[in-house]
Amino acid sequence: MLLDYLKPGKDNAVSLDYLANVSGMNKRTVREEISRINTSGEEIICTDANGTGYYIAATLEEAQSYRN
Repeated sequence: MLLDYLKPGKDNAVSLDYLANVSGMNKRTVREEISRINTSGEEIICTDANGTGYYIAATLEEAQSYRN
């Protein structure tokens, strides 16, 4: 499960390549799984403005930046 490889907070962002490698999924499937998790409300997975990685929202501000 992708959530096993993600940590809370922007400073802990990991790349799409990393998630694909450790999960055994291709990049498209990783993105689809992130979308599913975000839609289900399990967690809020964000990506930073630079597009350098994905992370679990650790603060209300991080969650709101994803939603806006």
